[in-house]
Amino acid sequence: MRDVSLYKREMPRAKKLALVVSVCGLLASLMVSAAETVSTSCAPVMTPIMVNGDRTHADVASRVAVLGFDYDERGTATPPSTQLELATAAEVGTTWGTAYNSVTKKYYVSAFLRRHADISPGGLGAIYEIDVSDVSDSASIGEPVLWMDLNSATHLGAGATLFPSETAANRGLTGPNDPSRDIWAYEKVGRHGLAGLELSDDGTTLYAVDMTNRQLLVIDVASKSVSARYPITDPGCAGGAGDVRPFGVDYLNGEVYVGVTCSGETNQSDSEVNSYVSKLDGGGFTPVVSDVLQKSDISWLITYWQDDPMFGAACDGNNNAPSKSTPIITNMELDENGNMLIGVSSIHGFRFGWANYYPTDTCNDLDDWTNFGYLIRATPSASGWTRESDPTDENTGFFGWGVNNGDGHNRSYIGGLAVTDCSGQEVAIANIQDPISPVKGGVRFVRTADGQQEAATNNGDTDTDTRTNSSKRLYGVEWGKSSGLGDIEYLHPAPALEVDVQLSKTVSPKSAKSGDTVVYTLTVTNAGPDAATGVVVTDKLPDGLIFVSHDGASPGVYDAETGEWNVGTVEVGAANAVILQITATVK
Repeated sequence: MRDVSLYKREMPRAKKLALVVSVCGLLASLMVSAAETVSTSCAPVMTPIMVNGDRTHADVASRVAVLGFDYDERGTATPPSTQLELATAAEVGTTWGTAYNSVTKKYYVSAFLRRHADISPGGLGAIYEIDVSDVSDSASIGEPVLWMDLNSATHLGAGATLFPSETAANRGLTGPNDPSRDIWAYEKVGRHGLAGLELSDDGTTLYAVDMTNRQLLVIDVASKSVSARYPITDPGCAGGAGDVRPFGVDYLNGEVYVGVTCSGETNQSDSEVNSYVSKLDGGGFTPVVSDVLQKSDISWLITYWQDDPMFGAACDGNNNAPSKSTPIITNMELDENGNMLIGVSSIHGFRFGWANYYPTDTCNDLDDWTNFGYLIRATPSASGWTRESDPTDENTGFFGWGVNNGDGHNRSYIGGLAVTDCSGQEVAIANIQDPISPVKGGVRFVRTADGQQEAATNNGDTDTDTRTNSSKRLYGVEWGKSSGLGDIEYLHPAPALEVDVQLSKTVSPKSAKSGDTVVYTLTVTNAGPDAATGVVVTDKLPDGLIFVSHDGASPGVYDAETGEWNVGTVEVGAANAVILQITATVK
C-alpha cells in the first residue's frame, strides 16, 4: 500500500496518476484524479527571438533565435546577463509557437513566417524539440532537433494546401543589418504556415494552428502523428468563412481555445473587422468571448486585411509606414480568479520591420512601422466571458497602465503571454515594444490583481524606475516597434503529485489448498480534503485462482476478465469507504 500527497496548482487541472501495490500475492493498481500545480520556485523564462536576414549568412547564423533569462532579472542589459541560448538562427530559423513538457524537460518551438526573417531549415511545418533538463548554462542545453514536419498531406490532411517555401536569396535576405524588400512574404504572413502551439496538461497532446488550412492540428506526442484535425469555423464573421483568420491556441483548465479574427477582407469592410475567442466543443468551435477587439474600439488604427503593401503608406522620403492594420489574437490565459487575459496584436507587426524597405520595387523608403497591441481582460459570464467595456483606454482599460510605457499610449503588446504566481504575486508576463526606452523590445511583468506594472506603487505609475523594475529588454533597434519575439514559456519544475486515496486488501482465510474458497476484501478510503473522482482499481486474479463472484459493487462495475473495478467517486473519511469483495476458488 502506498500513499501519494496532493500538490496544489495555480489552476487545478485534471490529471491521472497510477498507483501500483502488491498485497496478499495479488497485484492491484489504483488510479485517481489528482490536482497538478506549478512549482512555487521561479524558473527561467523562454521566448523565440527573430533574426533579420539569411540564416546561413556568416553574421546571422550564430545569432540567438531562442533565448531564456532568469525570471528575477529586470532592466536594460541586452543580452540579459543570465541569458540562456537555446538555439541559433542557423539551427531553427524563425519560430513563434512554444510549448514545454515539465515532466520530460522538453521544450518545443514551431516554425513561423515573418517578413525579413528566414524560414526554418525544416520549413514552415517544422516543430523543434530542445532538451532543457539542465539549464545551468547554455552549454548544458541540448541541441535542437527536428521533432516533426507537419507540411505533408499525411499530417495536414488529404486535399490540404501545403505550406509555401522560398529561398532567402529569392526573398532578398542577406545580413542582419541589411534592409530587404521581401515582397514574396508580405501577403503570406498571417495566412500561411503555423501559428500558436500548445501542450495538454498531461503532456500527451500538442495542438498547432494551421493558418493555411484554417484548422487545429491535434498531435499525439508519443507517436508523432496527427490524431485529429478540427476546422476552425466562422465565429460570426459578416464576410463568412473567407474572413476567418486563426492564430493563437491555449489549453486552459482542460479545455482548448483558439483566437480568431474576422478580417473584413471578403467585403473589404473596416466595420466588419472583429475578433473572438472560441472553445473546442466536441468536433467544432463555439465562441466564448465576442467582440474582443473591433473597428469601433480604435477606428483610427484598424482596417480590413490588406494585401496592398502601400495602403496607408506614403513613399515621400519621410518613411511613412501604413497607419492601420488588422488585429490578431495571439494568446489567452486565465488568472487566479478565472478571468481570461487575451493578448491582441496586429498582423503588420510581423509584416513590417524597422529600417526595412516596403514590399515593392517602386519605393526606396525605409519603413518605421509601429505595431499596436493590447492586453484585454474578460470576466466570467454565463456564456463564457465578457470583455471589459473599453480596453483601449489607458485610464479605463484594466491593463491600460500596465502596458503603458510613459510615452502616452498603452497599445504596446506585440504577442507572447504567460501567467504565473511563482514569486507569490500573480503576474502576466507579456512581450511588448519599448519596455523601458523607445525603439526596443522585451517583456513586461504586470500584476493580474490590478493591471498595474509589477513595481508600480500607485495607479498609473509608469515612471522610469517602475518600468525598469517591471521589465526586461531583450533586443535593441533590430525590430524597433514592430514584433520580433515569439510566445513565452517559463520552465517550471514538474509538479509533484500525491494522492490522498488509500487502497487496502485482506484475504480470508490466509491459507488455502486446492478447491478451497477464498474471499478478498478491497477497501478504498479518501483521507484528502475533497472528494476523489474517477477512481479506478485494477485487481486481476492470478492464474492459481478461479473467479466466482463479487459483492459490494453493482453488476458491471467489476470486470473479472480485466480485473478493473470502476469505483467512481470516493467521499472524504473512513465512514465513506468503498468496499469490494471478490470470491474465488483455488485451482
